Parts: sequence; C-alpha cells; structure tokens
Amino acid sequence: DIKDKGNYTYFILEKKDYDTEKVIHLIAEKCNLPRKNFSYAGNKDRFAVTRQYCSVLGIVREIETQGYSIKIAGHGDNPVFLGSLAGNKFRIIVRNIDKKPEKIDSIINYFDEQRFGKNTLETGFCLVRKDFKKAFEYIYSQCPKDRDYIGAIRKVPFNILKLYMHSVQSFIWNEAACQYVKKFGAFKE
Repeated sequence: DIKDKGNYTYFILEKKDYDTEKVIHLIAEKCNLPRKNFSYAGNKDRFAVTRQYCSVLGIVREIETQGYSIKIAGHGDNPVFLGSLAGNKFRIIVRNIDKKPEKIDSIINYFDEQRFGKNTLETGFCLVRKDFKKAFEYIYSQCPKDRDYIGAIRKVPFNILKLYMHSVQSFIWNEAACQYVKKFGAFKE
C-alpha cells in the first residue's frame, strides 16, 4: 500500500548495465544510509532496461545518473521484500531473423544466467559447503582483513543470502531437468 506517510520510502529503480545489488549499494552510499535499510523483491537482468519497486527505511531523494535512476513512488509501513513480488512483465524484442520460427508446444523452464550472476552460484556453493572464507571473498571481492568470515557474512542482508542459496537450487533444477529430457524427451502436458 503506497501512502503519503510511513517509515519506508518506496521508489522505482530503473537501471541498465548494473545488477540490482550493485545499484542499491551505490544508492546507499550516495544517500549516506546503511545498505541494510534497503530492500527489493528480486534481482533484475543486468543487461536489460529494468524497472522495479524498492524500499528504504528512511528517506531518499530522486536520482538521475548514468546507468540508473530512482523516482519516489510514495511511503508505507512495510518494506518491499523477496517474495512480495506479484509477477514480472516482459517485452521481448527479436531482431535479425530471416524466417518465421516454427511453432513449439512447450518450453522447458531452465534458469538462465540472470539467476547465476557474477559469482552468485559459486558463493551459494561456498555457503552450502561452509567455506565461509571463500564465500566472503566472492561477496566482497576482496580478501578479509580479519578472520571473522561468519561475522562479515552475517552483515549481508538475509534476502541476499537467500539469493545465493536460490542459485544453487536453480542449478540443481537445471541439472535434473536436463537429465529428464535426455532420458524421456521434452515435457508433455
């Protein structure tokens, strides 16, 4: 529910050539707010032009910069969170084809590279294997200064940690679907 007042500011993030988490970090720095105050319902494709609702505990200003912008949508009492997404809309443009493609009856729903962003799957596997040092290095793109890897990982928002785990689940799904197709052929209704 978008209202005139509330503890959370809702904004529409439009971006291209950035993954969602990177832009949220940039906005947090630009607005001098902790990263943990920000939330969103899911990562959007880095290379597409995407728009999504996000929230912040506190106030942000509208931003227009190279690669992303935010427009204030209103306020409310609850954050936007992973799982609060009702659905996605896509406009897909196909270019440079020579002939009309053949009609198909079904498509196997494999997860694509969006789910496996830069080091997302590797980080997820490190967390599953409890290799917290390597997970830290993937998340923060640096070697830790101290040895409290678990403490540093605990500072990552829980919804982001879930994304790493979801990438592992998606990888397992893709492998299982691939084996099914090899054994039985395409899915039938």
